[in-house]
Order: sequence, then structure tokens, then C-alpha cells
Amino acid sequence: MRILLAMIVCSQPVHADGLELELAPGLTWSQDVGASSPIVRARAGYDTRLFTLSLTGVAALFLDPGPPGHQHQDGGFRAWGLAAEGRVHTRGDHRLFAALGAGFGQLEVLQAANADTESYRGAPAPYVEGALGYQFVGGGIRLGIELTLDFFNRVHLDGDLGSRICVDEGGGSPSSFIQFCPTGRPFLLVGLALTVGANTR
Repeated sequence: MRILLAMIVCSQPVHADGLELELAPGLTWSQDVGASSPIVRARAGYDTRLFTLSLTGVAALFLDPGPPGHQHQDGGFRAWGLAAEGRVHTRGDHRLFAALGAGFGQLEVLQAANADTESYRGAPAPYVEGALGYQFVGGGIRLGIELTLDFFNRVHLDGDLGSRICVDEGGGSPSSFIQFCPTGRPFLLVGLALTVGANTR
């Protein structure tokens, strides 16, 4: 019986510590504003079998929706982020993982199509990212799919505020029927990405 258990344990794939490199193109969209954009994530990490320490970068810089306008306003967003990340994962060739990281980033612009001059713009600020996914790891390669979350901070409403019954927080106290415009708020972006990478042992 002991011999059988030893054979089963020895037959399980075991991946030693080592460097991981990944690239993950995908699509990300806003939960608050009707806008989406292609996005690319890159990661370099060191795997300690069950836990991986990584440096992760994200960039959605392919589509510039342009300035807000009363007519024919384009939708989309531009954003970037850089974070130190920790992830836990199962062992073996087929892996499930969960990741969480924090760093610095900026939601440069976020606006919906035909939103009548309404647009959101952000300043460089603390940034949080996370991911849940599956990966096949074998033969020195990594292939997978992941659900991603990106939190950007210090985002404010921009554009012609006359089209909205609100005032900017820097403009003094509004009357009772006018509210402050959203400013300095966090925005959540949700995405789906395919990962491809390599292991260096």
C-alpha cells in the first residue's frame, strides 16, 4: 500500500520554482459607462510552487475616443497601470489561480458614444487589480483564460457641465436641487483575457 501511494505521488506533475513570463491580450469594459476597449496585460513573476510574486502591467492605449461633443461623440477609454501582484494557484499542469495586486495607474479617459459632452478623466493615482482564471502549464509554455478587474481612482466628470444638473465640487456650494458632479471617484473595469507565456527554470 505504501509503495502504491508513493507511485501515485511521484506520478503527479511537480513544477519547480522559477521565472514566469506572460502576455494577455483581451477586452475590458466599464460597468458604469457604456464603453469598452482592447487591452494588453503583461506579467513577470517568480513561482514558489503555490504562490507567485509578480510585477504586472496593463495598457489600454489603442483607442482614443477623442474630445467630448454634443453630436457624434465617440466612445471608448484609455488607461494604464503598473502593480506588484501576489497570486495563489493549484499545482500540476492544469491550474486554477487567484491574483491581487496594487500599484499606480491612470484612467486617462472614459466616455460613452453620443453621451452629449459627458466624459470621465482621471489623474495618476493608486491602482488595484485582480484576476481569476485557469492555465495549462507544461512543456515550458503557459496557456489560459482569465477574468480581470481593474480599479482606477481619482476620476472626475469632464466636459460641458451645463448639460447636466450638477456643479463641480470646486465651484462652491450648490443649491438644494443641484448635486455635486461625480469627482475623485473610483471606477471598476471588468475584462476577459487569453494568456500565453513561458516558464524559465
